[in-house]
Amino acid sequence: MVEASGNPHALASSLALLAHEGTALVCSWYGTRPANLPLGGAFHRRRLALRSTQVSTIPAALTARWDRRRRAEEAWRLVRELPLHQLATHEFPFERAADAYASADRKQDGLVHAALRYR
Repeated sequence: MVEASGNPHALASSLALLAHEGTALVCSWYGTRPANLPLGGAFHRRRLALRSTQVSTIPAALTARWDRRRRAEEAWRLVRELPLHQLATHEFPFERAADAYASADRKQDGLVHAALRYR
């Protein structure tokens, strides 16, 4: 599961949705807001894991093989190679975010990804 909402409550409630031994990948930035998480019995019995992401640095375990230049080159290669136009199917102005979420909720035909535009 990928948590990208920026809302600490979303991470807390999503842990119950993980499969046994599932991992929550947190790519949100909560700033100074605390994230109160249910790390009691179910968290331990189901052997759940939390992982954070950080795009401004290379993980220590990868620095012998990767540097910022190689990572950037690979990212641009993937942007050119991947069929992103097939995945980014819908775009909504930020002011219409509720419409984007409603479209996803009702499983609108053809909607794979609803992007919010901040212009």
